Amino acid sequence: MKPTGHTPGMRNSRLASRLPSYEDYRNAAFFASLDGLRCISILAVIWHHTGIHTSGLNLARQGYLDVDLFFAISGCLITALLLRERDRFGSISLRDFYIRHTLSIFPLYYAVVLTYGVLVLALERGTPAGSFK
Repeated sequence: MKPTGHTPGMRNSRLASRLPSYEDYRNAAFFASLDGLRCISILAVIWHHTGIHTSGLNLARQGYLDVDLFFAISGCLITALLLRERDRFGSISLRDFYIRHTLSIFPLYYAVVLTYGVLVLALERGTPAGSFK
């Protein structure tokens, strides 16, 4: 058997050198893997609400669990933001935090509500869903 020059300890040290440090995590502005998980959890909830269930795909029946996953991930991201604020300013201002995040979320919220209203008026006119009564 030919020696490879790799020992288990060398393999683990190389893996550890590729992992981000705590400082890298704290300084990261974007967590692609967590955004991907949030996307999957949102799609699973939407799939669950469509009522389409395929045999063998049990996750489609458990989309309600992905709401928990979404909120757990969001909690991690919010905690990271609050820890950064505390490190930067020495304290956390919940008032400023809520103002910043309200201003970042509401434009998209209103865009979705407006789009929904236009679609209902365009596609459901003359039905109970499309009436203003």
